[in-house]
Amino acid sequence: MRHVGSINPTHHVHRFLAALLGVPLATEENEDAQGTPTLWFHESRGKDGNISNKQGLDKVKKAINGHSNLADLLTQDIIELKEKEAQDKDNTMEMKVNQQKLGEKERAIVNLQTFYKAVETQWSDTNHNCDIGHVQYAAPITVDVEGSTRHTSDWAAFQVTEEKVRSQFKGNIIDLESKYSPPELMKLFYPMGGPTFNFPTGRKLRIAGCATKEDLTNPTEIDREGQPCLIVGKDGNTTDITTGHYAGLVLFTLNEASTESVELGIYNWGIKHANVFSAEGDSGSLVWYTRDKKAFIVGQIHSGSSIGSSTSNHVTYCTPGWHLLDQTLRTLAAIIKIYSNEN
Repeated sequence: MRHVGSINPTHHVHRFLAALLGVPLATEENEDAQGTPTLWFHESRGKDGNISNKQGLDKVKKAINGHSNLADLLTQDIIELKEKEAQDKDNTMEMKVNQQKLGEKERAIVNLQTFYKAVETQWSDTNHNCDIGHVQYAAPITVDVEGSTRHTSDWAAFQVTEEKVRSQFKGNIIDLESKYSPPELMKLFYPMGGPTFNFPTGRKLRIAGCATKEDLTNPTEIDREGQPCLIVGKDGNTTDITTGHYAGLVLFTLNEASTESVELGIYNWGIKHANVFSAEGDSGSLVWYTRDKKAFIVGQIHSGSSIGSSTSNHVTYCTPGWHLLDQTLRTLAAIIKIYSNEN
């Protein structure tokens, strides 16, 4: 489906079927094994990769319920205002504003219900509509011991069915949604002031490049404690748009095979309190930061560490973007070469 503008009531719940980053993915055999696409590549040469509808439909139902609850409250406020014995100018104005808001909520409910029905009927056929490609490469999770970086490699590549996405494909674009207003996002990314966040047209933020090893080693921004950092963002399958705190730290973890790995650590971040950066289902999400009014890749989420029984992460582990691109481009080039020789 095409991307819709933020004034459309279905904007936030619509994006799980749009050809942007942040689309939830699952294999046909196991829809519980979900993730998020990291990057789109123009060309690459199995198993099926499907859009995961259940979570998307759950979000639509949640949005309908939210608008319905607000509509009920507005209706009650209007009734109480009408029952007041003394009707003054303020009461009349408040009633008029509430009636306008109620009309907006009612229209939103109708639009969302129509959208839900359309998705349920037109996208319920997993084999026909939700199948958007076939896996071309999927290796076991590895740690780069041979190359001495000790970064984790946890990615797969699938060839997209061209007719499913071509007409609406816009490139590697982040949908900034309607979760935060432009001033709120600017404050999250630049808590100490500094460059103005150039809010993109249509809330679509294009990935312009990749942070270098030097960029990640020596962050140039300053947090509230005066320490060097990068305030980063991501758009994930589970937690949507969130911001996190990367302080240039390299975390050493020990995986199940007792292999030591080197990770980028992203901590939860917020203005008044630390908001969750990622949770189960966000694996694969692209982590990025803004510089010179553009977005640059920091890394790819592959795991995290939680506290207690929480499914949300206290710290999120990422593979550096520069390493990920090096690995994927070399591997895909080899796959394309093999495919070309066979044909």
